[in-house]
Amino acid sequence: MKISRKDNTLIIKTADVSVELNDSIHIADFEVPGPGEYDVNGVSAIVLPEKISTAVLGIEGLQVMYLDRPYEIDKDNENFSNIDVLAVRVTSKEELKLADKNAKDLEPSGLILFGSLPLEDFKKELSLSTDPVDKLNVVPTSLPEEGTDITVLE
Repeated sequence: MKISRKDNTLIIKTADVSVELNDSIHIADFEVPGPGEYDVNGVSAIVLPEKISTAVLGIEGLQVMYLDRPYEIDKDNENFSNIDVLAVRVTSKEELKLADKNAKDLEPSGLILFGSLPLEDFKKELSLSTDPVDKLNVVPTSLPEEGTDITVLE
């Protein structure tokens, strides 16, 4: 799957489907109407009844969790077990710290960050040595077995 962003929208594309995530969730031509479980074009989605758009997607053999903004999550929630990739939109240093805490709680193999926070703040706050990328290709074999790879989408 290829992951990129356009403004405040995270875009996940596979060979068969495109998923757009922001304060609403679109899977192909289907707009998710609210909380619940959905299966559209081979993408399973659990959309949680949170104030902030929160979804767990089963896509190409991976569990991808999307948070439209970081918030204090219940790391013991069964929907949050076995998260392979956590994608979070952040707009401030405080939100970045909370997103980092979310990643420590969930222990995903990949953490994808994007948003309106200046790129230098991402690098400084997380002590990143890698540069932001405009798109990321994610397959199960590209994820580390231990630790968390952090990617910032520009």
